Amino acid sequence: MTQPGAIYYLILYALIIVLQFFKTFPLVKDEPEKYNWRNYFYVSLQVVYTSAGVAILLFAQLRDWMAVIMMAYVVLVVISSFLDPVGVKFKANTRLVIHLVIIVFVVITTIISYEKVLPKSTHKEDQRRATANMVRHYKVALPYIDRTLARHVGPSRIRDTLCYFSTSVEGASRGDALLKAIEIALSNEHGSIRPFKPSQKGNQDDVQVLSGQAIVEEIATVVPSSGG
Repeated sequence: MTQPGAIYYLILYALIIVLQFFKTFPLVKDEPEKYNWRNYFYVSLQVVYTSAGVAILLFAQLRDWMAVIMMAYVVLVVISSFLDPVGVKFKANTRLVIHLVIIVFVVITTIISYEKVLPKSTHKEDQRRATANMVRHYKVALPYIDRTLARHVGPSRIRDTLCYFSTSVEGASRGDALLKAIEIALSNEHGSIRPFKPSQKGNQDDVQVLSGQAIVEEIATVVPSSGG
């Protein structure tokens, strides 16, 4: 049975393609000479970025293979990064196949990692005990789109340019840490995201946090004493 963690990432990968579809469909319809259905799958870079969480888990689990895993991930990032500027020189089908090969590789690696390498999900009682006895510290990097900047310079200029917000939080899990980081980022308080031209509505409307591309890395673990 597929592990919940793998399902979580598979949903994120699928969501990336769905978002690409809705973003590209108007272009395919209005400019068929430049865009076609193949553009729906030109998202290998986003998929690789999203799989960073899996790579971090593998680092922690396979310390002897850390260098190999890191180099493999860097190679995927480099290849997928160059597909956009260089891919236009390839044949349309060749470019599509390269994107699909990278996406399928990431998907298969994610499934195998959760099935064969990463620890299986624990029972609820074990999870409650671990939560009660351990607080983990995470560094979270959140990519986001500053809508106020896009409105100022124009969507055509900013295109896919992303801003990044970084913070350190404590949480029982990476998911918990991600939620806390998003809450801090959109709080409109000191240390939160500061848009280019903040509106009266606040960060909730000024910025779009891309939580699916966030990087959450555990940096330390503190186990409190039981006390007497």
